[in-house]
Amino acid sequence: MKRLLGGGACLARCCALLALLWLGSSSGACPCSDPALCRPIAGTREFEVFVFDVGRKTWKFYDWSQITTVAAFGKYDPELLCYAHSKGARVVLKGWLQLGKCGHLYIKFIY
Repeated sequence: MKRLLGGGACLARCCALLALLWLGSSSGACPCSDPALCRPIAGTREFEVFVFDVGRKTWKFYDWSQITTVAAFGKYDPELLCYAHSKGARVVLKGWLQLGKCGHLYIKFIY
């Protein structure tokens, strides 16, 4: 596994990232008034409409009848999550992986 990931330092970073993702999804109280809104959106759509949100409250003016996924690049906004889920839209968050430090072509390819 170390060889595949390009060394111990990169392996440690990848494991830490996975641990943070797991902890973030399994702990903490639901910020929504309806706990059902904290569950992942299920099902598929015929086509996807992505919106890239960079923060603030501009999401309040989106045409939510068209949006299937919001990619949030600003500060995490629990109100956005609750509202998007109430409209049936998924929310995905950014993540950072320092590819230069991993140094393995396969990791760069899958990332």
